[in-house]
Amino acid sequence: MKINFQQKHPIILLNYFPRICGDLFMCIVSLSVLLAQDRLTLFTGIFLFCIGLVWPNLALYLSYNSSHPKYIEMNFIYVDGFLIGLLIALINLALWPTVGFVMCIMVGSLSLNGIRMWALTMFVVSCGIVTMFLLHGVDLHYATDPRTTLLSMLGMFSFTFVTGYMTFLRNQSGKKTRTHLIAALNELEHINKVLHASSSSLRLDNVTRILIDSLRKNVFNFDTLTVQIFDVESNQLVYKLVDDQLISPGSYDSLRAVKIDFNATSQAMDVLKTNKICYIKELQFTECEPVDREILSLVMSCSVIMFPLLIKNKAIGVISFYSRKPMILSQLQIETVDNYIKQVSLIINNTILHDQVRNKRLEISEKNKQLKSISVHLAKYIPPQLFDKIMNGEVDIHVGAQKKLLTIFFSDIVSFTELSDRLDSDVLTKMLNIYLDSMTKIALKHGGTIDKYIGDAIMIFFGDPNTSGVKEDANKCAMMALEMKQKLSELKSHWRDLGIPDDLQVRMGIHTGYCAVGNFGSEFRMDYTIIGSAVNLASRLMTSGAPGEIITSNETSLLICNLVHCEENGMVRAKGFAQPIKTFKILGSSAVSANTALEQH
Repeated sequence: MKINFQQKHPIILLNYFPRICGDLFMCIVSLSVLLAQDRLTLFTGIFLFCIGLVWPNLALYLSYNSSHPKYIEMNFIYVDGFLIGLLIALINLALWPTVGFVMCIMVGSLSLNGIRMWALTMFVVSCGIVTMFLLHGVDLHYATDPRTTLLSMLGMFSFTFVTGYMTFLRNQSGKKTRTHLIAALNELEHINKVLHASSSSLRLDNVTRILIDSLRKNVFNFDTLTVQIFDVESNQLVYKLVDDQLISPGSYDSLRAVKIDFNATSQAMDVLKTNKICYIKELQFTECEPVDREILSLVMSCSVIMFPLLIKNKAIGVISFYSRKPMILSQLQIETVDNYIKQVSLIINNTILHDQVRNKRLEISEKNKQLKSISVHLAKYIPPQLFDKIMNGEVDIHVGAQKKLLTIFFSDIVSFTELSDRLDSDVLTKMLNIYLDSMTKIALKHGGTIDKYIGDAIMIFFGDPNTSGVKEDANKCAMMALEMKQKLSELKSHWRDLGIPDDLQVRMGIHTGYCAVGNFGSEFRMDYTIIGSAVNLASRLMTSGAPGEIITSNETSLLICNLVHCEENGMVRAKGFAQPIKTFKILGSSAVSANTALEQH
C-alpha cells in the first residue's frame, strides 16, 4: 500500500513515527530485561514482535483507511497505553525500563490532547499492569543491568526527539504564514521605491487631461479618448478611462463594462498584439466586428486612430482617439501623436502600478494587523526580555549557548499533588492560574527571566538576556522571593472563597552558579533555557526546605547578605552532589529584620 500522508489527516503522520519508534524501543528493552532474567520464551518473543512491528503498522492501516482518522488515533493511544502496561508487568516493574515506558506514553498523550488524555492513558496503563500480573503472577525485580539501563535512556531520548519533531511539523503552517507576510512587505518596499523615483502624476485622469489639451492645441482635434489596459489575470483588455463630455452617463458605464478577450477579433486587440498603429479615416459600421460595433455605437464616432502603450517594447494597453467627423491626419501628425504617447506610456503605467500598490497596501495592512495579533500571542510563549530583543533584531536566532554566572530560582506549592486529587479540575485550574499570574507579575517586576512552568512549579533565572551585575541579580532574586512569599498570604483569602484550604505553603530555592544559557534544540525547533549543575542544585535546595521557607546556597547568601537577613540552615545532602551543601534561610529584608529586633528588645 502506497502511503501519501499529505492527503490524510495530519494526526496519522504525527502518531505513526512516534508509535513505531516507541514500540520498537520498548520491545528491545523488554527483550534485554527478559534475557537478563532468563525468562525469554517463544510466547514472549511472539508477543514482543507483535507489539513492536505488527501493532504500529496495523494501527497505520486502520487509521489511514478510516473516514474518521482523528477519532481512531485518539482511541489507539489507549491501546498503546494498555500494551505498555502489559510490557511493564511482563518485565516485573524493572526500574529504568518502567520509567522509560511511562515517560514515552506520557509525552505521547500530552502532546496529542493534553492533561485529560494523559490521565486516562495512565489509568489504562494501570489496567494493563494489573491484567498481566493476573495472567502470570507477581514477581517484582526492580534492578536492571547496565545494558538495559543504557537502552532505556537511549530509547527515551529517541522517542522524545521523534515526538517533538512531529509536533514541530504540525506547526509549520504558522511559520509559512509569517514568511509570506514578510515577502509581501518586501514587495511593497520595492514598489514604493519605484513610485518615489517617478516624478509623474499618479492620477490617470490628470495625465490624460494634460495629453488631451496638448494634442488638441498642437496636433489635431478629436471627440473621445479611451485608455484600455491589458489585464493579465483575466487575459482581457479592460477600459481604465473614457474622456468625452458628450457621452451620456449610461453609455459611459456601458463602455467601461466592455471587456475584450485576448483571442477575440477586434481592432484594439490587433494593436495590442502587433504593436502597430491602427488608423481608419472612415469606419464602415457594417464591416466592423461585433465588439467594435458596440464600442462605436457608444462613442458615436466614424473615425479612429489607436496607439499601443509600450513599456520596453511590450504593449500593456491601447490608447484610442475617436472623432464624430472624419479625421484627416498626415504622417507627421501621426508620428507626433506617437511621440506623445511614448512619453506618457511610462506615466500611465505608473498610475496603474499606483492603483495596484494601493490595493496591495490595503491587503498588507490587513495582513499586518493579523501579524501584529499573532506577535502578541507569540510573545506570551517566550520571556518578554528575549521577545523584545528578537523583534528589535538584537539577537541572532541559532542553536548555541554560552557560560554565564546566573542566579537560579525554583518554587513549588507544597502537597500540590494531593490537593489536585481532592479539588475539582475547574477550581484547581482557576487557583493555579491566579497563583502563576501573580508570581509572574512579581518576577517580571524584578527583571527575572521566566524559564518555564512545571505544573505548580516555577523556574526563573537572573542574568540573561539582561543583567544588572551578579550581585544585583542575586539581590533582585532574593527580593522577588520575599515579595512572592508576601503575595501568597494575600492570595489565601481568594483561595478560601474557592473552597481551597488556606494553609497552603510555597517553598523556594535559590542558588548562584555558572550555567550554559542559550538556545537548545535544532534549527527547526529550539528552546531558550539554562542547563548545568547549578540548576539542579537550586531545585534540590527548594525541595530540601520546609513549607514556607526560602533556602539559599552559601554562594547566594554572600551576595545578598547586605540586603536581606539570612540564617544558617545547616548542611544538606543534595542528590547528585558528592559533598554536603551549606545552606541558609532568608528571613526577610535587612530593614524589616532590624525593625523586628528593635520591637522585641
